[in-house]
Amino acid sequence: MKIWVWWLSFISIMILLTGILITSLSVDYLFISSNNVFFIRLLGLLPQQSLNRIFWWIWFFYGLLSIGLGSFLFYVALKPFKNMEKWAWLAVFISVMIWFTLGATISILFLIYIDMIIFSSILILTLLPLLFTQKAFIIRRDLI
Repeated sequence: MKIWVWWLSFISIMILLTGILITSLSVDYLFISSNNVFFIRLLGLLPQQSLNRIFWWIWFFYGLLSIGLGSFLFYVALKPFKNMEKWAWLAVFISVMIWFTLGATISILFLIYIDMIIFSSILILTLLPLLFTQKAFIIRRDLI
């Protein structure tokens, strides 16, 4: 159990640092350099300055979402998950699935496939502790 607590803590710190990096840096060049269909469609409808502002807000929102998830996972991993509290397993699962769904939706909408690979990798790495501790949490729930 202890290894999975450390694993989840490490993943949460990585998600938190990624969120801080995304919100502090200007990442408009990712959208401008990627020739995706959505960007080309919007290019004719909106001026370039408006597009940059929209993309910046989308990435800023995603960065804040990652900071929130990383902070939440770190807190849950240190105390409730380690103490095998009833709600900790489900809270980690639901929060990771919401984060993945929002991030994957943005990536699919803008046709950024590398993000889908990154999101899927982080999802798998985060769900590993849940898979291997599921039986322990089920047994623990029966005792309470």
